[in-house]
Amino acid sequence: MKIFSSSVIKKKLLDSPYRVKGLVIEPDSGKLLSIAVRPKYERLVSFSDLEWVQRSKSFRLLDCDAVFERKDLARSDKVICEGKILKKQKIVCENGRFVGVLKDFEIDTTLGVLTQIQTRRFWFVFGRSTLIARKHILEIGKNMIKVDEDVFCTINAQKKAEPMAPPA
Repeated sequence: MKIFSSSVIKKKLLDSPYRVKGLVIEPDSGKLLSIAVRPKYERLVSFSDLEWVQRSKSFRLLDCDAVFERKDLARSDKVICEGKILKKQKIVCENGRFVGVLKDFEIDTTLGVLTQIQTRRFWFVFGRSTLIARKHILEIGKNMIKVDEDVFCTINAQKKAEPMAPPA
């Protein structure tokens, strides 16, 4: 099952008093490491201690004792300390062209991996959303996400293919 992060954040974990505050994803592999259950990522639950419940569209905490301090989950703590939390980062191509800003990202709940990101590009008041598959993501950095040059070409081709509305 694939879900967007915005549909999970702020939802209650089933069978526990905690709510999802954020998701920690390893930048190199795109693997979901843990879920934050306290603000500022102070307390985390490892992905292996969670189960996706399709009916309620939420995660279930398998063991209430599985909630850890941030420093106890080494890989998650390293990602958080390096500041590579996916949140409103700029998305650029290899050559530096601006593609958009990260709006949301999709994860596979069975495998626990990032599958695609959703960008938002603003043009005055109007915005344009674009989905970019994980295979086109080259690097997830602290301040920006680098994507393949083909993504920029595809977005421009889609923009040109859209029919223009006749003036009123």
